[in-house]
Formats: sequence, C-alpha cells, structure tokens
Amino acid sequence: AGAMTALEQVLAGVPPEKYYEACITYHLVREAERRGWRLYPFSISQVLERQWGFDFGYDCAGGQVFLAQYKRPIRRSNGWQWTIDREQFWTLRRCGLPTYYALPGFFHASEWYEGMDHTIFLSVYALEPWMLEQGEGPSACLDRRDPILRQETPAAALFPGGLGRVQAGDAARQLSLTGEQYRMLSGLTDVVGYWLKEREI
Repeated sequence: AGAMTALEQVLAGVPPEKYYEACITYHLVREAERRGWRLYPFSISQVLERQWGFDFGYDCAGGQVFLAQYKRPIRRSNGWQWTIDREQFWTLRRCGLPTYYALPGFFHASEWYEGMDHTIFLSVYALEPWMLEQGEGPSACLDRRDPILRQETPAAALFPGGLGRVQAGDAARQLSLTGEQYRMLSGLTDVVGYWLKEREI
C-alpha cells in the first residue's frame, strides 16, 4: 500500500522534462510516418546541451533538419508557464538551423496520446522580440496567455511539404542542410541514437 501511495504521488505530479521529450518525439515520428516520411530523432549529452542549447534534433528524409528545446510546464492557478533561460536562448538563436521551443501544456501521464494537441512549437526567431523585452535577468517566465504564442508554428509545418504553412520569417531558414551546417552537426561526437548519413551537399 505504501509503494502504491508513493507511485500515485509520482503520477500526480508534473512529469520531468524527459517525459515530454519522449512523448512529443513519439508523436512527431508517428506524424512523419503518416505523411510518408521517416523522421530520425537525435539527442546530445547534457555537456553538449550547454554548448549547443537544444535537447533533441530531428532529421526528416531529404535532409531537412530542425532542433527543439523542451520546456517543462510550471503549473499555476490560472494556467501554466515555462521558464526561458536567457543564455540558452541566444545560443539557440545563433545556431543557424530551424529551432523551436517545444512548450507542452499538459501535466499528467494519462495525457500521453493527446500530448501533441497540447504542445506549442515556437520558433526562436518569433520569440526574439519577446526576449528582448524581458530585462536583464538570467531567465524569464513565458505565460500561456502571452500574445507571442499566437506566432506558434503548426506541427504540420515542421515536415517537408508543410513549408507553405510556416511563417515567412521561418520559411527561408527551413531548408535542406548547407555544407557548413552539415559539417557543424557532423562534429557532434557524442550524438545519442543517430549518426548523420553521408549525403551530397
């Protein structure tokens, strides 16, 4: 009984960030399959995350790569918030690849199958004006009601063929890898679960 009570307490709490990474990656792969594409997720160590800023990267067949930084939601009486680290934001902003904050708005393991429906993808480019308004602190809290979230990128636009639905500011950046970007990703020596394929550039 004691063990079950402890487990219930764990399940009732907000899951850790890695739960959201697993959940949304699962749905992204399934969505790519539904569209007839193969999506290859890759992640990096925590040491490299401090250097590069992202949690997971995704390579869709054809060379289209995008990166994601996941943020665990903070439960509030009127909804939820996410903490955006300033230094990490500028690291992501400089990387030169299409990069998104994945902002989940659900809190319970039972919501796994609806997770994608309750997750916002917000481009670092769209978030930049908001970040510039947040003063000089090490981090800032992004509220679910903030108007900047209206600039979210539809999940469908993350995949080939969805570029027409991406905002104009992102479309020019969401292209196949350039030689420089390919060499940059190839230099990550401890990528987990993925090795960049040889391809003509």
